[in-house]
Amino acid sequence: MSAISSPTARPAPRVSVIVPCFNAEDYVGQALDSALGQTHGNIEIIVVDDGSTDSTPEVLAGYADRVRVLRQQNSGSAAARNRGIDAATGELIAFLDADDFWFPDKLQMQVSHLMSCADCGVVYCGWLTLSAGSDGKFPRPVSPSPYVGHDRIEPDRSGWLYHLLLQDSVVHTSTAVFRREVIETVGRFDESLRRGQDLDYWLRTSRVTQIHKLSAVLSVYRLHAESITRQPNPVNYRARVIEKALATWGLADPTGRMLDARVVRRVLKQSWRGHGYQHLKRGSADQALRSFSEALKLGALDPNLWWLTSRAIARKMAGQS
Repeated sequence: MSAISSPTARPAPRVSVIVPCFNAEDYVGQALDSALGQTHGNIEIIVVDDGSTDSTPEVLAGYADRVRVLRQQNSGSAAARNRGIDAATGELIAFLDADDFWFPDKLQMQVSHLMSCADCGVVYCGWLTLSAGSDGKFPRPVSPSPYVGHDRIEPDRSGWLYHLLLQDSVVHTSTAVFRREVIETVGRFDESLRRGQDLDYWLRTSRVTQIHKLSAVLSVYRLHAESITRQPNPVNYRARVIEKALATWGLADPTGRMLDARVVRRVLKQSWRGHGYQHLKRGSADQALRSFSEALKLGALDPNLWWLTSRAIARKMAGQS
């Protein structure tokens, strides 16, 4: 008797797909269509409208019989994801940002991996980055087909990822599927972080379970022009998240393996240098100098950093003359 017809075969687990949404009238329809079009059929879709002021509610109304829509005052994506987690009923939980979308076999492949891998609590996948053209429109990506080697994992991006995540945010949240018990252990997204809450959540997750990456490209991340040119935040959230992780867990991963402290110092220095550079480009010499000062504490022999600092000083002096 085949596994499909066997009375003892385990039914396909339900996946709760949580879609935080804010002013995504141009994109949320494609995101929802991609979730509804998954070859894994046992899903529920929960959209949390985080106080949209455009026509997003009208777009969502067209999906009223196929998705569950929750609404709240604008509180940020972390709060929206937490609201979705509270409402989810599935054995597995996936996140899909409203301006991203999936290829049809994404959930099926990831569910299959989780069902066959007892040591893995989260599985993510490769993704395409889609940038707008000069006309502001996004090209239509070609779905990778056939899915050759979809069941393979990338060894250098899989396992106990704490050390890797301290160095680079290698996971995009729209690519991941979690076991519910992992979510329950890790807890909620930190709503005090206006940015960096994803990295914070991944670092916390990396302390309690192995995380595997499928080699297949199954998700699309939409890179908006405004995400590149927007005003930098005065808070360096990336550095804050990394420093919080180090204060909580130190340099050892859950297996006891130690990370070289020099590597973390270099990562933090680069974070502060990049933060300062963004402010320098936007004309905020004072904030740039504060950031460069933090970077110099971590790497005073960096000539490029001293050059950037001199530029910030000159910019500030010119503004005061």
